[in-house]
Amino acid sequence: MKIAFLVPYSKRHFYQICGVSDLSVKGKDVWFFKHMPDRSIEVDIIGCLTTFTYKKRVPLVIVQIVSLLPFLRRYDVVISAGFFNGILFSAMRKLLRLRKPAHIILDTRAIGVLKPDRRMIIRIARYSLSPVDGVVCFSRNHQDLWEKTLGFSGRVVVVPWPMVEDLQEAWPVAGDYIFSGGSTRRDWRTLISAVANTDANLIIVAGKDSATGKYGLEEMEIPQNVKVLRSVPRQSYSELLSKSRFVVIPVHEVVTDVGWDTLSQAMTLRKVVIATRIPPLFEYIIDGETGIFVNPGDVADLREKILFLLAHPEETQRIGANAKRVMEDTKSGRRAAGETVWSMVQKLCNNMPN
Repeated sequence: MKIAFLVPYSKRHFYQICGVSDLSVKGKDVWFFKHMPDRSIEVDIIGCLTTFTYKKRVPLVIVQIVSLLPFLRRYDVVISAGFFNGILFSAMRKLLRLRKPAHIILDTRAIGVLKPDRRMIIRIARYSLSPVDGVVCFSRNHQDLWEKTLGFSGRVVVVPWPMVEDLQEAWPVAGDYIFSGGSTRRDWRTLISAVANTDANLIIVAGKDSATGKYGLEEMEIPQNVKVLRSVPRQSYSELLSKSRFVVIPVHEVVTDVGWDTLSQAMTLRKVVIATRIPPLFEYIIDGETGIFVNPGDVADLREKILFLLAHPEETQRIGANAKRVMEDTKSGRRAAGETVWSMVQKLCNNMPN
């Protein structure tokens, strides 16, 4: 069986995310593919020239898809990594009336784009997505959108977010600082305001938000107890996170999946995470047990939780240990994703018309 995997960035960047520096490694040996039971599969990683903002990415993704079209007959399945290139490929498939190969979307953004009350947009989306054969989601609220709003009942599976593997754990904690990092929809203003005029030391590693192309820190006054870094290498990011006292993931009030990568890294490394209370994170955080929730945009609430953890190191150990156990329980995250997607792939291929 041969699979084309459409990623929304370059192949080199995708491999770096997977912790692989050698581009000669076969596609079936990275991400969830490495956990698929059938090792005879072939996986081609189809990369895309990158840009930070989604609006500017449209022509690049179209080029990615058009370049794949002449070779479609080679593949049994096309898997789109993300809603954005998924809907574009589906629309192209519908336009050209292509029945094969099967098409699966790994959804990481649809719920942030498609509001159920926007009837015209939903109609267009349902029409464009009708050729899609299966959807893989990473949280229940995404599944609800696909099944109840987009009409995909029976064609959606939910798997754990694929954890970052081979993280080096620094325990006991070596640093005396709080860590926060990420790019998409980060609420840096609330976090910085929460630690201002406190004894807390904070390191922020900010990346460019794909929706705006900005870091989100522009024209913001940075206190002396806050150090801001921008777009550091992934290894440095993980090292800074690993040596922190605990982690804060401040995001704006959204329903889409943001913060999962940092959350899974932090919990795997036995770190307490203070996170904004948004639906996608409900899958992993039990407030006060496996992490701590704060209300969106609430400076006073965030400051109170930060000061509490600073004053109660025993709580960072207790909750951090619980978080580690959650990640151990879902250590099969990549394996589960691989096995579940493989099961879907087999079912779709068996049902494909000749």
